[in-house]
Amino acid sequence: MKYFFLFLTLATMLGCNKDNSDFHYWGHAFAKFNGTGWKAKTRTFVNKPYEQGIDIKLSRLNKQGYNLDGLFLFKIPWVVGKHKLSLTDVRDVDSLSGAFFSTLIDGDILGDTYQLAEGDIENYIEVTKIEGDKIWVEFQLTLAIERYGQEPKYPDTIRITEGRANGKLE
Repeated sequence: MKYFFLFLTLATMLGCNKDNSDFHYWGHAFAKFNGTGWKAKTRTFVNKPYEQGIDIKLSRLNKQGYNLDGLFLFKIPWVVGKHKLSLTDVRDVDSLSGAFFSTLIDGDILGDTYQLAEGDIENYIEVTKIEGDKIWVEFQLTLAIERYGQEPKYPDTIRITEGRANGKLE
């Protein structure tokens, strides 16, 4: 049930969003997605409602500006350094940073959802630079399927390596 509300929150954030002036992306992200290049646009904002660090939304868009899939990194400390990503909820009042990945069908229907894989895996985000309201990060994580959508797009496990992104706090 806990993750159901997370799905609804993220579906609202990731789904049915077209890249327009009301929905501004400032930065870019690049990573190896199961060994293949993956790039996205980024938004960076203060974690809501408890202001537990920042959230970084990485959205891969099609040519029309609609979301295909997205990685959501949340509760990241606004501090240069390496921070462990843990299995937590964006709304939990704790000091744990987390991540969530989802696919979208036709730009607005929530597809597959993934959560951080646990075990002997190094899931992290490293804040490498902060200048005013701008941030640069590197990240690595492994995600496991939590829920299949109508049209599964990816395998049960996703490995994201060599990730890097920049953003500007909104």
